[in-house]
Amino acid sequence: MTWVNVSGDPGDARYAAVWVRNDGRAWAGAHNLHADDYQRRFNELTAKGLTPSVVSATGPLDRAVFAAMFEQRDVGHWTARHNLPWGGSGQPDTMVGQTEQAYAGGQTPRCLAIYGTPADRRFAGIWWEARDGVAASWWLGDADFHRACSMRWWQAPTARHLSP
Repeated sequence: MTWVNVSGDPGDARYAAVWVRNDGRAWAGAHNLHADDYQRRFNELTAKGLTPSVVSATGPLDRAVFAAMFEQRDVGHWTARHNLPWGGSGQPDTMVGQTEQAYAGGQTPRCLAIYGTPADRRFAGIWWEARDGVAASWWLGDADFHRACSMRWWQAPTARHLSP
């Protein structure tokens, strides 16, 4: 498994995953876990030397369900957090503050997830050491924002559409 996603109502959560032939390194997945159980599984797997690589969550804070993937992989320094409110610059236990800390420590986002409710959004994220020199950025936007960005990309004069 190289990617996992959970969506829908936590009582009837739906999962999607991507599987590819790998190079034989160890990995572990986790799914259908509430926050406390997710944290226990996280602690267990990272103590065994696995690195978090994917996190996904769905549902409101009090009954959110998590799915995640861990790999035996050298990614340098990494950070993983969940249950982060949005927050502001300089606030360490918020999504914005944690991302600032990660960037200051030479880390970029590997995986970011949003869950909760519109009135109480929560975030989970994994940041890995930036070893390849590629800059990263992220935006929080609603469906209209993403549609507009997608349309601009497809309509860009440099975009190429392949045909058979």
